[in-house]
Amino acid sequence: MDTTHTGARPPAAPLTPNPAAPSADQAVHPSTPTITGDFDIAVMATNLDGGIGRNKMNLVRALAAEGIKPVLLLERLDGPFVSHLRDAAPIIKLPTTHPWTGAIALARLIRRLRPRVMLPSTVRLTELTLRARWLSGRRPAVFANVHNTYSIKYSSLDPKKWRKRQHKISRYYPRCDGVICVSQGAADDLAKLSDIPKDRLHIIYNPMVTDKLQSLKQAPTDHPWFNNDIPIILGVGRLEAAKNFPLLIEAFEQVRQRRSIRLAIIGDGSQHEALSRRIQQSPYVQDITLLGHQDNPFRFMARANVFVLSSSFEGLPGVLIEALACGTPVVATDCPSGPSEILEEGKWGKLVPTGDAEKLSEAIASQLGNPIKPPPSAAKRFRDHEIAREYLRTTGLQRDLPST
Repeated sequence: MDTTHTGARPPAAPLTPNPAAPSADQAVHPSTPTITGDFDIAVMATNLDGGIGRNKMNLVRALAAEGIKPVLLLERLDGPFVSHLRDAAPIIKLPTTHPWTGAIALARLIRRLRPRVMLPSTVRLTELTLRARWLSGRRPAVFANVHNTYSIKYSSLDPKKWRKRQHKISRYYPRCDGVICVSQGAADDLAKLSDIPKDRLHIIYNPMVTDKLQSLKQAPTDHPWFNNDIPIILGVGRLEAAKNFPLLIEAFEQVRQRRSIRLAIIGDGSQHEALSRRIQQSPYVQDITLLGHQDNPFRFMARANVFVLSSSFEGLPGVLIEALACGTPVVATDCPSGPSEILEEGKWGKLVPTGDAEKLSEAIASQLGNPIKPPPSAAKRFRDHEIAREYLRTTGLQRDLPST
């Protein structure tokens, strides 16, 4: 694998510094003293919420366990996993992600933190990082991290905004030292949107399976539904349109017509009110509950009879991996991208067409009647320490690690 750090090309035109740009010191969270030092890797994200937030938490912890010195740069200091990471790495809030003033502030951070590798996880952060690197006068390697199927994720934008986003992807991503995609599907999609050289495009799965997950799934739950004989169908994820929880509710209702079951959904998001109204309209409203965000969803996964992923699109759905690690029978839509890779074309669970409530209900009924219970080996590819070592090999941070 080629991990030579060739560096990104500079922007098409020189950048003029703005003296009014926020200083790097303003970027540090008020509770954190000014941070300096030679960091190995700067992991960058919007926040630490949802599946991506858990993924970043697991990755940073696993990198630190390998003797690597990480720092986390966030657009916003929110999300339930912020408090879980302060013992593993410093967390710094970016003062702004404006493409000009933000680049100047980030350049100051680069000079102060001196990271060897930077790992931005969005289009905006990738553009910002490349600009900031050029301004900083330093040469950290930049590896863009792609967590989604961009052509579908951004398809709801108006045509002008989508063309602008496409232009940024095709302009900036080939300038990175490498691009790390979380699934083959996400990589194939990105390749269609840009001219990234094949030797700079890498696929590394998310580090979703940890020792802590194995202990957390054994924790008790006092929710009465998870302590009786009525089967539980479980969905987990942010309450957003992409997760298509209305489809899960519809499929649940079809199965509920034939037998006694219950549906629980874990997560928060902008669709909470809409989903609550949909549930109130259901003839089985008494058998459906929204449990909100749970710090430990694994204790519910381990006790559910069937876990269902009903998404319209994904990058690599971590909750599906976590359900496998909990040993729970699963059903997933064969959406782009990730479920078919995770389940190895249906070897470890049921795959159904995206958006088909009838097929989804049939698969749920099948798993209730004759469950495919995944063995521990089904989730082995997603162990955190193995994924961390793959990041080190790919980015050139490897330190006498054994080959696997």
